[in-house]
Amino acid sequence: MARTLPLRPPPDYAKLRKENPISKAKMWDGNLVWLVTRHGDVSKVLTDPHFSKVRTHPGFPETGPGGKAAARAGKPTFVDMDPPEHTRHRGMVEQDFTKEKAEEMRPKIQQIVDKLLDEMLTKAQPVDLLASFALPVPTLVIYHILGVPYEDHDFLDKCNAIRTNGSATSAESAQASKDLMDYLARLVSYYFFRKYILICHFFQN
Repeated sequence: MARTLPLRPPPDYAKLRKENPISKAKMWDGNLVWLVTRHGDVSKVLTDPHFSKVRTHPGFPETGPGGKAAARAGKPTFVDMDPPEHTRHRGMVEQDFTKEKAEEMRPKIQQIVDKLLDEMLTKAQPVDLLASFALPVPTLVIYHILGVPYEDHDFLDKCNAIRTNGSATSAESAQASKDLMDYLARLVSYYFFRKYILICHFFQN
């Protein structure tokens, strides 16, 4: 399906929603999948436990060979798990995503939003809202929560772009996933070691 306007979905979707809301579609590798186009049907699929999010299951649809490689490389995150594993892993980070925690982070989030809006005003019009604002806001907030240094943002952006790019090769996607996991392991080790040093210093004094 091709877009007739760059910022609007292909008109084929409107026709499918009206005439054939649940239809078969052929993926890049020849596999057939179900294409669900109506909001109500999509909501039912996403909340039905009969459907799985585990990307390593046989026949799980990926947008390109890079996606399959990324799914096989390393351990999955909790967004690629089904309950009860998903529930258990999600519970480990829920305390950082409560209403109270979000309110506590409001000044930082406001700072991120203001900076991106100011940058958009300096760009030639029209501005790509997705690339210039919608994607960077949650990404920068997550980086802040994880304690990622500013100078590492470009590296992580590059890794994520390769992992989510449907045109990336299997080797490129697998390498990007490995680089990302290696970086996060070093980041965790750094903060663990720093906390250990602070505790030792506290008891020595």
